[in-house]
Amino acid sequence: MILATSGTSYIGSHACVVLMQTGHDVLILDNLCNSRADVLDRLITICGWQAKRGIEQMCADAWRWQQTVKN
Repeated sequence: MILATSGTSYIGSHACVVLMQTGHDVLILDNLCNSRADVLDRLITICGWQAKRGIEQMCADAWRWQQTVKN
């Protein structure tokens, strides 16, 4: 399993495509501050990849985590 931070960014998504096409399992972690969630739809189309958790659930988890972090 490879963790791809910023996996929905331009460079990150291209790296994820290469990793998935070469047989790696990829876990994408992205807060979507410089990208869009619809990039995941393109990854599904290109690689046949399927998310194990929905974007809504991941965003809710990220939001809860951000609320616990004090700057």
